[in-house]
Amino acid sequence: MIKIKWKYYWLIPFQEYWFTNSIEEIDNKAINSKLSNIFIYQSTNSNLFDFDKELEKTFRKVIFYTWIIELSKNLEDIFRSFSSTIRNKINKVRRVIDRENDYGYWEMEIETRYYFSGNSNLEKVFKEFIEFYNNEFAKYKLVSKLTYSIVKKYVNNLLIAEVKINWQPNLYHVYLIDKVTWIARLEYSVSKINVNKNFKRLLWWLNSYLHFKDMEYLKNEWFKIYDFGWLYLWESNWYKELEAQKQITQYKMKFHPEVVMQYHYIKESILYSILKRLYLIVFS
Repeated sequence: MIKIKWKYYWLIPFQEYWFTNSIEEIDNKAINSKLSNIFIYQSTNSNLFDFDKELEKTFRKVIFYTWIIELSKNLEDIFRSFSSTIRNKINKVRRVIDRENDYGYWEMEIETRYYFSGNSNLEKVFKEFIEFYNNEFAKYKLVSKLTYSIVKKYVNNLLIAEVKINWQPNLYHVYLIDKVTWIARLEYSVSKINVNKNFKRLLWWLNSYLHFKDMEYLKNEWFKIYDFGWLYLWESNWYKELEAQKQITQYKMKFHPEVVMQYHYIKESILYSILKRLYLIVFS
């Protein structure tokens, strides 16, 4: 279970919990406080507050779907379960790295590095990732940029996988990791956007390669679950999604992960709810 505390504009208290299945792990004072906001993400307990009808009314339950791969399986069995498209991409990168077949990338030096809690370089690398995300990804995808002061609360619960090509960062995977439940949840998967067609093809291959490399690394670190982060069901009544989100989901499907249903539990204070509505009115 991961627990993170922070304050919104130094005033409104927030508590964020990941992968908890017991009410005993939740701060009782925060539960009873009218000012506190509590967000419980990806619980597998569908009845977390059923024993207390008042709490059940206080917390809004949201059904959430994600895709996972169990890392207890043999690594080769995991690899064989991928679609042929994914396996081919992984094998092509292996050949490039081993110089068995360069596919026109003979001049490329490819290096993968991992950084997680306890590594003295983690905070530095996380800041470098944010700079990369903002300048090499968000700028061209026209999505919101990341601000370190907002996301730094997660830094002690992160694993960062970085791929350098010719000593320059070109691809990142960032995971939220829990060393109690041994779950690694993919938060960001980003690569350079403003590159030529040939180089973009290599990055596509590398992204699939890195997913499998990450699974191998996490398995060796005793993690049990590889979580792809989210699943969009665009044909269902729950979601009406953009084409880009469908494409990401279709890509993840090629790893043949298991679909699981989980639950978010959300408690929002009246003050925060009012501020949130005002924000939407002003900026919509």
